[in-house]
Amino acid sequence: MQFVIIVTLICSYLLVQRILGLLAKFASQNVERHDLMVDALQMRKNYIEAMQKWTQVDEEDHDINVDIM
Repeated sequence: MQFVIIVTLICSYLLVQRILGLLAKFASQNVERHDLMVDALQMRKNYIEAMQKWTQVDEEDHDINVDIM
């Protein structure tokens, strides 16, 4: 009887360790995905800012060309 209890406790411990390991792996993957999403959003923000600056410069050049004519 004691043997069955000991084996059950060991199996339960191993199962809990496996579940905790899988949860830790899942959490680390979510952190990596979050970091990638933050990088993508930062790149998008930089792109939008660059396009806004480019259109401002283009509009300023257009105004200068019109003034010269």
